[in-house]
Amino acid sequence: MTLEGSLVAYTNKNDDDDSTSSAAIASNIWSSYVQLGQMVLHCNDLELIMVDGKDGQVVIANAANMLLCIFAKPSAPMGLIKAKAQLLCRHLDKPLKSLKSQDTY
Repeated sequence: MTLEGSLVAYTNKNDDDDSTSSAAIASNIWSSYVQLGQMVLHCNDLELIMVDGKDGQVVIANAANMLLCIFAKPSAPMGLIKAKAQLLCRHLDKPLKSLKSQDTY
């Protein structure tokens, strides 16, 4: 998804899930933490947010100025979800940057 919350692509096993709403919420969480980091910590290098809730876990990561969001069951190991997000971000960084550079033409 974009930093503004627009869904670019998604995959989902559940047909009853509203991925567009989830993308908007994840984007809002991300932008809130970015603003907080800039105001309080005077830094602008947020890479990853991990949220553990009763209905599941969420990892939001920055991949070439787009957001990668992974939703998992509550029983999934958070370290494994984090590792998957980091690996995906590394592999998607170059292709996503090339897509963004093509958009400017």
